[in-house]
Amino acid sequence: MKKLYIIGAFDRYNYGDILFPVVIKYYISTYRPDIFNTHAIEYISLNKSDLTKIGGVKTKRLSDLSEESVQFDVIISGGEVLDANIIGLYIDSSNNLVEMLFKEVCNRFVSKRLLAMSAYKKFNVRTDYPYIIKKDYFPNIGKIIYNSVGGCVIDTCEQADYIKQSLNNNHNYISVRDVNTWNNLNNKYALAPDSALLISDIFDSDTLDQLVNIKIKNRLDGIGNYIGFQISLRKYIKNKKYILNELDKFIKHGIKVVLTPIGWAFGHDDYLALSAIKKSLS
Repeated sequence: MKKLYIIGAFDRYNYGDILFPVVIKYYISTYRPDIFNTHAIEYISLNKSDLTKIGGVKTKRLSDLSEESVQFDVIISGGEVLDANIIGLYIDSSNNLVEMLFKEVCNRFVSKRLLAMSAYKKFNVRTDYPYIIKKDYFPNIGKIIYNSVGGCVIDTCEQADYIKQSLNNNHNYISVRDVNTWNNLNNKYALAPDSALLISDIFDSDTLDQLVNIKIKNRLDGIGNYIGFQISLRKYIKNKKYILNELDKFIKHGIKVVLTPIGWAFGHDDYLALSAIKKSLS
């Protein structure tokens, strides 16, 4: 039996990243159940991890694939992975705030190269863009599929040409989730919705009602119509005026805005962005 490895940043406490393997498994179960008869499915991240307690999956390390003895296929399952460089991923993997700040200082003022070498050692990889999967790194790899992935800032990367060439030479299928990424890749690949949108098919209202924290449920009961809103600090800073104006439109129409910090991985900082939004809209 061949193996199918689902690859993504499933090793960190970030809601979107935790959802991607759930969505992929649901899609296979619903539309391609025959794959379970031909492939054993496992999950891959940069780190070995186990986030099953919060609805995630167990993962092997990406570097383990170089030792795989049987043929395997891979699906890079989604997220902003095409422009995810090794230094940023290394900083995101910090265990606490002090470690993260130390790495940030090293990156800005000491030596990017030194930080990159530390990242290579930790993750046991030899590339600056580990989610760009190349066939010459993995001797038994078969098909390489990118599923509604993102890379909004590819054109600003120092190795933009490397990313584009590597994708062009090492894929069987690629779909991207946004127009910016599509344009960055010269409109070469399929443009598709973010696969996380399927989550409403997996968790209907009745299921969510059983799973949601009772304290949150009590706070939402009786507030009327509302929307949930989430954003990372970096994206909020870049689009502050537009975001506040759009949210204010909902409020003026009597629709509550429930600020929901779902990005807890280092580098996302949803709670900081949403705290600033709450202060501005109050």
